[in-house]
Amino acid sequence: MSPERLLALAGLVTALLLLTRLGPPAVRSWRIYAGTRSRRMADAGPLEIPAPPAVAARLEELRSLGFSRIGERYIRLPNTPVRYDWVMGEPSGETYALGVVSVIGGFLVALYSSFDDSTWVMTTFPRGETIDRRSTPRSSTPVSRTRSRPTGRRSPGLRCSTAGRGAC
Repeated sequence: MSPERLLALAGLVTALLLLTRLGPPAVRSWRIYAGTRSRRMADAGPLEIPAPPAVAARLEELRSLGFSRIGERYIRLPNTPVRYDWVMGEPSGETYALGVVSVIGGFLVALYSSFDDSTWVMTTFPRGETIDRRSTPRSSTPVSRTRSRPTGRRSPGLRCSTAGRGAC
């Protein structure tokens, strides 16, 4: 066998090995992202679904801040287990919180606050990042969960008189 043919055969074997290792995860990811237009979170029903310990501890902290249970939602992604989130709200209805299971840190809590001018402020804990878009003013504030809501309310720089219209 000539060296060119041997090299071509080695390249073919390498390509097939890479395809068998990387192909299935790529197809799984494609199936998940291909259905995002039609797939939505669904109500998990009237019975409370127990949260894992890491999320349950965060939900208990939110209860101590005056939040109460709204319910649970779920989503079923292709070839993955059912994933839940736990929804809580405050009495005024201006802020609600979601608790989810996360691979990093065991949990993620997101608080969403609405304002009269149609502005929304989202705070995530324990990690957060600023997404920089010209049409959507955002910023990060290093605070704890107990201070996140008041900080968002005191940040008029985050608000925009034409919020939701893409011209800030």
